[in-house]
Amino acid sequence: MDGYKPYYLLMLNYSNILGLHRQYDESIEMCRKGISWLSKWEKGNCLYNFIYNIGWNYIEKSKELSGEESLRLRKIGLLYVWEAYELCELYPERKENLEYIKNYFEKNKII
Repeated sequence: MDGYKPYYLLMLNYSNILGLHRQYDESIEMCRKGISWLSKWEKGNCLYNFIYNIGWNYIEKSKELSGEESLRLRKIGLLYVWEAYELCELYPERKENLEYIKNYFEKNKII
């Protein structure tokens, strides 16, 4: 097993838990730390997970708000989710996630 994987999974799972407990800003911060760590160790194949989580957090946070701020956060979130989709296409490890990411994007896109 690669030495980076347990640490990566810990950071990703912690981010997931924070987001599910509506601690969106803390989850986004954990994702950004994860991205910095992955960049440092040149582990780009895991990057899309953190980017997707950032987008998910922005979109879910937008659902708790109204007006311009809600729309702004949703747009930001959609950009992150689409970027995660594009990155997932580049790396062969988890192609099954492409459909899930695309469905979440379509469900939350602005008409």
